[in-house]
Amino acid sequence: MLPDGLAKSIFFLGGKILGENVNIHLNKLMESQWYSRDRLEELQWQKLQQLLRHAYENSSFYRDKLDLHGVKLHQIQSPADMQKWPVLTKSELRDAYDKMHLLGGDYKYSAAKTSGSTGRSVKFYKDRNASGNGRAAMYRGHSWYSVDVGAREARLWGVPLDGRGKITCRVGDFVLNRF
Repeated sequence: MLPDGLAKSIFFLGGKILGENVNIHLNKLMESQWYSRDRLEELQWQKLQQLLRHAYENSSFYRDKLDLHGVKLHQIQSPADMQKWPVLTKSELRDAYDKMHLLGGDYKYSAAKTSGSTGRSVKFYKDRNASGNGRAAMYRGHSWYSVDVGAREARLWGVPLDGRGKITCRVGDFVLNRF
């Protein structure tokens, strides 16, 4: 069991080394939680536009899918226009797993997968920035109940079955005072 402050410091340092920058994401989320609804909707729309543009410009899978459906990014001017965006199915994700990565660039990502609760799991790539943002969102939620990063907590979550995954999970649990 580590002291809470030490666990928190190790967590943020590890996140920085991995390129997740959880502290930066957490600071942004702590600030944005107080934005007005209009400001939040505008921020969401800006981020979605950036994501759509990034996907089209950097992923042959998404570019091919949009081109096949005749969707042009300049046609997506408002959230209502998202109806033009083609639906992505689980079977497409499964079939295109090897094509989903981004072209060029220096992306740090890892393979992830769903639990398979609907019958078959879906594998996908997750970059470190997305992982960091997800962790930050989790800890912002924890903060609403006065649980800080590194505070002792119980966690109900699946445990990897492979040896390396188990070890990684146990180390993470130890460092973050989780059981």
